[in-house]
Amino acid sequence: MTEATEIPVIGNDKVTTVSIPVKATRRIVLCNECEDGSYRRSTKRKVRVGNSPTDPVLIPHECKECGHEAFIEAAWVELVWENANLDASRNMLRDQYGHAGVISLIWARTHNFGIGHKGDLPWGRDFPTDLKWFKAVTTHNPKALLVVGRETYEGLPPLPDRQFAVLTTSVSEKTPIDGTEGNGYYYPDIPTLLEEHSETDLIVIGGGHCYKQWFAMADVVYETIIYGSYPVDVFCPMLNADNFTNLDSHCVKNCDDTGKPVVFNIWLSNRAKGSIEEHIIRDRWNFKVEEKLFPEKFTTISE
Repeated sequence: MTEATEIPVIGNDKVTTVSIPVKATRRIVLCNECEDGSYRRSTKRKVRVGNSPTDPVLIPHECKECGHEAFIEAAWVELVWENANLDASRNMLRDQYGHAGVISLIWARTHNFGIGHKGDLPWGRDFPTDLKWFKAVTTHNPKALLVVGRETYEGLPPLPDRQFAVLTTSVSEKTPIDGTEGNGYYYPDIPTLLEEHSETDLIVIGGGHCYKQWFAMADVVYETIIYGSYPVDVFCPMLNADNFTNLDSHCVKNCDDTGKPVVFNIWLSNRAKGSIEEHIIRDRWNFKVEEKLFPEKFTTISE
């Protein structure tokens, strides 16, 4: 148990906050040691002052800019949103590291949840419309990171204008890809990545093991269903209406002249519904499938 004497304690009368005016309002505590920083939850243990359940709880925090550590009473956190379900928790691991960004997963699957076969897509490159959808989603937010397992990353074609966070057990700390500060970094585990990018939108792009690790943390899933009989040896998690709500769906009949229908879905996690972040998620990822697949239909021609 961390002792409160190890880190300075900031009383409520010394707490300076700033309100972020979005549909959901979160009050952020400004750092007492530097001008530009604010505190975020630390991974150290919280401390209760006294033995009674009503006694105040001190939460360890760390400045994002200068690294200053301090205990702050839990009462400083004030969430404001009409009809908010303040008890809603998207995921315990995310809560522990204070991840406030949107976590999305994107995959293309067969009707029986197959996503791969012998290191490649089960259908090969027969559906360029799905590749177009993948590019549209992964470039929608230029500040987002693409999260991917090492083996999947090494099999990817060049994907310009996108930054990667590659998860691999072959490194023990954050390491630049190819030894240089280029298009991303290797990370040894999920907690290291969440702590480093606590406010960054993350898009998980594979492979199968990576999807299973992140599925419980997903806010949004972008799903392509390709109908047909294909050999598969890698599968994605089973997504259904019990744990996700469909935000948009579009079927392309005879997709890419293959004679097969392909369905594109956008799903919102039911864990995110009613949470303080739901409006943020909807505002950041509010496009329609058809708008991304066929932007020419929605282009306004000025006279």
